[in-house]
Amino acid sequence: MNKKTIMRSVLAAVLSLVATAATAQGFEVDGIYYKYNGDGTVSVTFKGSSYDEYTDEYTGDVVIPSKVANLSVTSIGDSAFRGCSELKSVTIPNSVTSIGDDAFWACSDLKSVTIGNSVETIGNSAFRECYHLTSVSIGNSVETIGNSAFRECYSLTSVTIPNSVETIGNSAFQYCIGLTSVTIPNSVTSIGERTFLGCSDLTSVTIGNSVTSIGGGAFLYCSGLTSIIVDSENQIYDSRENCNAIIETASNKLLYGCKNTIIPNSVTSIGDYAFYYCSGLTSVTIPNSVTSIGEWAFRDCSGLTSVISKAVTPPTCGSDAFSTETYSIPLIVPSIAKAAYTKASIWSNFSNYAEPDNKITAIAINNNEANLVINNTLQLSATVTPENATFADVLQWTSSNPEVATVDDNGLVTGIAKGDAEIIATTCDGS
Repeated sequence: MNKKTIMRSVLAAVLSLVATAATAQGFEVDGIYYKYNGDGTVSVTFKGSSYDEYTDEYTGDVVIPSKVANLSVTSIGDSAFRGCSELKSVTIPNSVTSIGDDAFWACSDLKSVTIGNSVETIGNSAFRECYHLTSVSIGNSVETIGNSAFRECYSLTSVTIPNSVETIGNSAFQYCIGLTSVTIPNSVTSIGERTFLGCSDLTSVTIGNSVTSIGGGAFLYCSGLTSIIVDSENQIYDSRENCNAIIETASNKLLYGCKNTIIPNSVTSIGDYAFYYCSGLTSVTIPNSVTSIGEWAFRDCSGLTSVISKAVTPPTCGSDAFSTETYSIPLIVPSIAKAAYTKASIWSNFSNYAEPDNKITAIAINNNEANLVINNTLQLSATVTPENATFADVLQWTSSNPEVATVDDNGLVTGIAKGDAEIIATTCDGS
């Protein structure tokens, strides 16, 4: 073999070694496994070719460095720690910008996590079934909390959602039964479906002014809720008159209530499942403005002892709006509407129609006599005694001569023609 041939052989050997190093999938340093991202950075990953090839490769307290082998650690890969049941705590450095899907799923003994301030995304099911996780410090750069991210973290008692988060995914905190309060910051625009479903110890919810979408079942089975507040500057939802409920502003539909909800007289419909499984609800007063009640709206409200419906026209009800057990409790309705209720769908199932305890004893219209120009209007009002009578705000207005003057259900009189007419306000409680 001549000298020229030898040089070619050596060069070929060197090139072969370089190619092998560049295509290697990952490496391990100080018990942590990494893989190359292809951009001069690395991700933390699992040992082996799949997350379940080895078990419990990570145990105890793990502190992830920001750099390893002069390469920045920028992400926690999908399923990196999944199923590591002996992992106790994890500290994620500021170099990390994303936590992958299923990253810590079923790390059943994980108790605390500190998420660095550079993380922007927490992946789907990232901390799902971390049963003993009691505290999470979410960095102030997180924009997305993925679907089921903290689902079934039973021991999680509090979480601070930073003002950088824009989206909270479906079932993100579902069945976090130890969670007691949640504040949704003004940065959040979307709350997914079933986000807080089954958070039975949750007592208070505060929703910021930028939320434009709340998914179905977001607060279902939150039987411990006592306080619901929507920021007064929110343009889509409100909790008007401190009613302790979430109301869709444009439609006046009550979407979610709790045991302390007082339904405002401006609400026109009660949504599906609005009070479902609200076991702490002991009584409910449905105002005269309500025309429809959704499916399962008051189903399984096992603490209900009475229902008052002030609506003169029985609201239409979806299937199973009330539970069968509810049909035997007292139902109080306007006396002039009782016959209609006994024939209406769902309402006809009630068997215990009752009289109100606090009836009206006197009524006076604020204007004894008035001259009204044709086509003009006059708003009348009436004062009742006592002021707190059950049906104090439900009066029947009629005109003795509708060809001269008409009056609507709210006491607004309209002049029609020349002549005399008597406007009469009548109580609806049988007094």
